[in-house]
Amino acid sequence: MTGFELRDCQIDIIKKVTASLHPIIPLPTGSGKTIIAAAVIDDAVKADQHVIFVVHRRELVIQASEKLLGNGVDVDRMLCPHPESGKVDARILDHSGAVYRHGYPDDEIDWVLSPDEKAVNQSEVTRAGGHRRELTSCPRCDAVRMEGEGCRVCGWSPETRPLYLEVGDGELGRVERDRGAPTSTQWSTAEQLAFYRQLMWIARQRQYRDGWAAHMFRERCGRFPRWKWNRAEPAPPGGAVTAWVRSRNIAYAKAMGASR
Repeated sequence: MTGFELRDCQIDIIKKVTASLHPIIPLPTGSGKTIIAAAVIDDAVKADQHVIFVVHRRELVIQASEKLLGNGVDVDRMLCPHPESGKVDARILDHSGAVYRHGYPDDEIDWVLSPDEKAVNQSEVTRAGGHRRELTSCPRCDAVRMEGEGCRVCGWSPETRPLYLEVGDGELGRVERDRGAPTSTQWSTAEQLAFYRQLMWIARQRQYRDGWAAHMFRERCGRFPRWKWNRAEPAPPGGAVTAWVRSRNIAYAKAMGASR
């Protein structure tokens, strides 16, 4: 790399990154994360590989791209649509559901400098129905505190209960501005037929009874499939359909176990 020199600790981190298949390396502020990324990207580009550098805010996109360019790394940026400059469309692939936790990249943020206050995403507040934290009491000493915050009198802190996270195969889908996804009743005829063909494939592979695919289609779409669709050729199921069928089988097994 040109334009800067790497510290020994940064070189060690780069070695860890390149030696791992899916590395996750948390680094504190001031440790040179962007410079480390620039070195990793430079090596990857020289090896004829493609790199995507992801940040979650427009300001960070500009800041990171300037640092990368300043260190000799050519970058292209994907920002939100900007009709004034002729950029009218942008597509964001969100594999982790970050939009549900942090909002959209083009949401306006009320940034604050006070350590006692938090930045507010006004658009996210609006989508959440305008709920704001209220005063409550500490369960240990009854002192007044804000919801979600610890007690400044006795030091009690709220604990987040661990949640079971079920991981399964899936497919990317469109998320609307209200953070909802198109329902099965909004599927086009072609999408419904594709779904039914995948159900027919599963039924044939697993030797399910006749009519299983039609009843599963009805459960998902609210009506039975068209009769002529039974003459269609079954199609290998995608991850989303396989995961949905698995979830219905699990739900059925639990219901049968509870009835015994």
